Amino acid sequence: WAKDLGIKTPPELSQEKEFAISNPKDGAIYRRLSNLLPEYQSIKIELKDSIQDDEVKWFLNDVLLQTTCKEHAFLWQIKPGDYALKAVSGKDGNLSDMVKFVVK
Repeated sequence: WAKDLGIKTPPELSQEKEFAISNPKDGAIYRRLSNLLPEYQSIKIELKDSIQDDEVKWFLNDVLLQTTCKEHAFLWQIKPGDYALKAVSGKDGNLSDMVKFVVK
């Protein structure tokens, strides 16, 4: 219940994965604003704060979107559609996380 309210819990009590996408949230629905040009509408994509991997590859609907080093956050200009975003560790290809979200 604490997580649902945005309250941080101690790591030993938390069920969160170590390698995890923190934004966007799984199942999120974004709506484009009609009064703002599309090129000014974006989503911040990022990994959980504690991630220290040297390189992370980001895939959007199975297409390489970006590779990040050290700072694992960037802006993605939104486009309407259903998306699956996957982050894969460059150090250990077995470490990955995926979220799905929609842009309307």
